[in-house]
Amino acid sequence: MTVQENARYDALMAAFRQLARGVPRLDIREGSDGQPVVVDTGLDQPVFVPCGVWRPNILRYLTHLQHDSLIKLLGLLEAARGTDARGEAVTFLESLRLIDPPARKTHR
Repeated sequence: MTVQENARYDALMAAFRQLARGVPRLDIREGSDGQPVVVDTGLDQPVFVPCGVWRPNILRYLTHLQHDSLIKLLGLLEAARGTDARGEAVTFLESLRLIDPPARKTHR
């Protein structure tokens, strides 16, 4: 790994670390009306009630991509440095666009 590649990997990991650190600990609980409610477990307060056609997708996403799993993924990506998996780790990290976000499109 060149010095530039190592610096890029460090920057990508720092950006992912910052993202993972900022993700709240969420849980999906049953609300008083029987509907699922997304709750911030640190504050023990509801965050939102998912609804509409996207509800199953949002609930599945929040079930699997949560704070603890992101921290474990961070550890896996750290372990990939200097291995054959580093190239795939870089590809994954770059796909998140944490360092070079795309230009925002305006919606009219």
